[in-house]
Amino acid sequence: MRFHGGAAMVMLVLLGALLPLHVRLGWRRSRNVASGTVMLGLIAILIGTAYALYYLGSETGRYWTSVLHITIGFALPVMVTGHVLLGRRTRRRKDDTSGRPGSPELGRRGAHGQAPGTSDGSVRPGERAAAG
Repeated sequence: MRFHGGAAMVMLVLLGALLPLHVRLGWRRSRNVASGTVMLGLIAILIGTAYALYYLGSETGRYWTSVLHITIGFALPVMVTGHVLLGRRTRRRKDDTSGRPGSPELGRRGAHGQAPGTSDGSVRPGERAAAG
């Protein structure tokens, strides 16, 4: 039980670090909002059930609170893994179409030298015309 309490304190510190950095940035960029919201909701329930387990007096309420806390506690690593994998997949997909270095779109020209997505050979904003 001591390890569990210590791990809970570490999780609260990590949550405090994630909120102003990772969560705010993801929210602004609209990335993984659904899975991130589920993650925050599960963590909030874990915090609430932990508090209730510590201070709740009713045996019936304590039993169901314990069941909920244990279920979410075991589901959390699966949810974190899913959130990370979804974020990587989403980021990779956005990078593939953004024209960033390493993107297949960067520097690719059509059969007649036109920029991808154009029919007249015009250059996209922010892209340089090919010399010669």
